[in-house]
Amino acid sequence: MRHLFVACAVFLATAATTQQSAHAAQEATFVGDAGIGVIIEAVEDGGILIKEVLANSPAAIAGLLAGDYIHAIDGVATKSMTVAAATELIRGKDGTEVEITIRRGNAESHVKIIRQSVQSTD
Repeated sequence: MRHLFVACAVFLATAATTQQSAHAAQEATFVGDAGIGVIIEAVEDGGILIKEVLANSPAAIAGLLAGDYIHAIDGVATKSMTVAAATELIRGKDGTEVEITIRRGNAESHVKIIRQSVQSTD
């Protein structure tokens, strides 16, 4: 797995299959967008899994946990979504809201999170 820092806020883990997609993700690091402070990865069954929630991030404050599955982002299902596409939907202007639908066990919930700049703990 390769960890990429995206848009000063969204961290993600993915196996970069092409140099072009890795380059695009690296370029996104320098964009002024904000995010929610999670490390995500695509899973084999076609979903997006939260691998880690950064301490004191908007996602942590909203109650997201490592192991939660992101079922939808602003109403867009993530079933066949790539990590890059999920990241694009999660990122946005600092101070704007994103609705994340998560699945934890058998329960599904909708969480509204305000995007902000999040610094890496590394």
